[in-house]
Amino acid sequence: MLKFAGFVILIFILTTLTQTGGLILLCCIPLFRRVDRHVKDDIKRKALKLSLFIAAYLLASVTILPLSARQFGRVPLPVFSNDQLRPLNIFTCVLNRHYVSPRLLRATESVAEELEKLQPGTVLSYLDAGFPFINGFPLLPHLSHDDGEKLDIALMYANSLTNDPTPNDA
Repeated sequence: MLKFAGFVILIFILTTLTQTGGLILLCCIPLFRRVDRHVKDDIKRKALKLSLFIAAYLLASVTILPLSARQFGRVPLPVFSNDQLRPLNIFTCVLNRHYVSPRLLRATESVAEELEKLQPGTVLSYLDAGFPFINGFPLLPHLSHDDGEKLDIALMYANSLTNDPTPNDA
């Protein structure tokens, strides 16, 4: 019973952090049962289960979620494909917290292009945006990030004390 409670708590935590992690973990249960039957060493069994979950999660995050999110009116912000717009931290994307409405994506890309024109070499870095599915599902700790219409932008500093490449006479 305690093992089951721990599993339910893990599903809750994964769902709270990533929206999809709990579901992906549930989808991995048949694989986990197969591992339990064929791998006797406890450490190897746990390591293999963790590896399978991570692989399934990353595969789903890169292939299935971006396509499925469109059905819910969300698209992912660029991760590596845009030199002017990128995540400040890759974990924003790993946790699937980089989904916005197509309208917000276009507006953000437009702002990034304008910044590049005004100050060449400037990169607009984003933080949390939203989850890929379901309006009203809060993105903790940002309770307002529940509809694909909000995006946190990282601050940019314009002085040499912060290692910013912006010239002092700009």
